Amino acid sequence: MIAAAAALGMASSAAAAEPPACYDAAVVGWLMGHTNDRLIDNIPVPATGIVPRVRADALVQTQTQVGGATLPKAFWARTIVETDPIPLDTMLIYLKTQPDGVPAIVGYRYAPPWYRPVQLTDYPAC
Repeated sequence: MIAAAAALGMASSAAAAEPPACYDAAVVGWLMGHTNDRLIDNIPVPATGIVPRVRADALVQTQTQVGGATLPKAFWARTIVETDPIPLDTMLIYLKTQPDGVPAIVGYRYAPPWYRPVQLTDYPAC
């Protein structure tokens, strides 16, 4: 029990040292698909359906620009994928431009019109 508490304490202090995510741009849209998958977790896929994480390039189709730098209606962004995206699942997508100029998805939440008004409160602007 003490070992478990110590492990939890180390994990939470390590997570606390990581800087919080911030965004340069935010859009309402959906992920149309992904490509260039690169496995992050080197584990076999268990029968439970849990899928290993992969780093991928996702095609983002925007409905509206909510904040930050202007982006095209469709563009590629880096992301970490655990399941295949479902096209037309409307999401508020937070993006941060990487040093090489490519946007990366730093966070998202589902944003159907009846859920709640789209407000940029989940992540701070960079």
